[in-house]
Amino acid sequence: PYIADFCCPEKLLVVELDGESHEVRVEQDAARTEYFEHHGLRVVRFSNEEILSNLEGVGVAILKFAGCDPRSWLEGRIRSANAGSDDISKAT
Repeated sequence: PYIADFCCPEKLLVVELDGESHEVRVEQDAARTEYFEHHGLRVVRFSNEEILSNLEGVGVAILKFAGCDPRSWLEGRIRSANAGSDDISKAT
């Protein structure tokens, strides 16, 4: 009876993004978490503030919760950022 923000069935992982409305829905969120966990899923929650202020850290945490090594994702982000700066320097 619940819809997850994000779910990875392969990793049995639910990722919940908690905005301001969740501050007053503590009991409902606890019931959702209990439901998901009862069905064998692990639930990890992040506040919107955490996502906006530390997106990379949230990404790393999700990968770790999923049992993945975040290094290749981080290296890809660095390569993408460097490629973007190369494109800008070529255009000027």
